[in-house]
Amino acid sequence: DADGDGWLDLAVANLRGPMKLLRNDQGTFVDASANLPAANTQSPGDSLEVGAADLNGDGAVDLVFLQRNATPWLFLNVARAAATSTP
Repeated sequence: DADGDGWLDLAVANLRGPMKLLRNDQGTFVDASANLPAANTQSPGDSLEVGAADLNGDGAVDLVFLQRNATPWLFLNVARAAATSTP
């Protein structure tokens, strides 16, 4: 639940395109990839896997995208509606 609304959201790793975040809007998925700071501008399209966990202990779900031949991308969910990224 990336946005804290109680509905499970979907993060998608993509080998041939940018990373995706699909927000569950009460049963309908809405593309919220713009909330991933680097998703559309810096993602090389080499994402192999994505993991979700509260990595910094703030109660918000953070995302890690594992890349092929590149450093993993870490997205710290700092405000439930925004994120910071670190390649």
